[in-house]
Amino acid sequence: MKSKGIKYTRSDEEIREYMKMPLESKLAWLENFNTFTRKMLRGKRLKVWKKFIKGEL
Repeated sequence: MKSKGIKYTRSDEEIREYMKMPLESKLAWLENFNTFTRKMLRGKRLKVWKKFIKGEL
């Protein structure tokens, strides 16, 4: 059976580097990402995205 949804992995080194980032930088990135997704994913796009995340597509 074919895998559905999103699979996301990071190496141990990438995780260590992320842990070194200041909290303010992590929160700023998250805020920017949320702003982007709110602008881009509306209506039908948002419904499709949610189904994709759940692995329904």
